[in-house]
Amino acid sequence: MGGLVRKHGVKTSLIAIVDDDDRVRGATASVLRSMGYATRGFVSGPHLLAGDLEGIGCILSDYQMPDMSGLELLAALKARAPALPVIIMTGYASDGVAEQAMRLGAVGFLVKPIDDAALADLVTRALG
Repeated sequence: MGGLVRKHGVKTSLIAIVDDDDRVRGATASVLRSMGYATRGFVSGPHLLAGDLEGIGCILSDYQMPDMSGLELLAALKARAPALPVIIMTGYASDGVAEQAMRLGAVGFLVKPIDDAALADLVTRALG
């Protein structure tokens, strides 16, 4: 599902942003759009999983959400779409969350507030 196809100068892989915080979703989407990516926000893992994953090139998911944690979403996605790259984001970089995410198959891990350069690097690698 990875890879980029340029259409009229725009990177066409859709980046799904899963975060229960509207401000984080909006800010992350804004940064990614400024890099030329199309984005779509989801308030929870169940909202993402309820839809069609076709066309999604990468998923950025918050770790701590009320309905389904980012790691639970990662596990569900690995069962449903194993090749779909997932990057986990968190405001709490403790308790071995990064190691657990990587063991479950995440392609990367970001700590909020997210550094734009680190975000760009991980998304580029994930879509590579």
